[in-house]
Amino acid sequence: MSYDLALDGLAGAMRKVEAPGVEAFAARLRADQEAGNQTLAAVLEEVHAGALADRLRALVASAERLAHEAEIDEEEPEVAATVPSADGAGDQSAARVGGEPGAGAPEEAAA
Repeated sequence: MSYDLALDGLAGAMRKVEAPGVEAFAARLRADQEAGNQTLAAVLEEVHAGALADRLRALVASAERLAHEAEIDEEEPEVAATVPSADGAGDQSAARVGGEPGAGAPEEAAA
């Protein structure tokens, strides 16, 4: 039961002489509650706005990091790698690192 209903019930149960005092007390409590609600609403709005700003900053930082990583990937030169042949007879060119997709060793293309 809310305090508002409890105060109304108390005022109804009081003698006629005491009712105005209870009603005045209830009016002060209601005004205090309204002021508290307004203060709380302002603080919650500030917290919400701050949290939104923090989330937006994190999103921007993430996007900038991904863009930077994409630029680095585009700038990497192709490097030929060599691996020993299966029979140990010597090295053979087997793969390209940083090249086009599917530009690996001939064995990879046949697979």
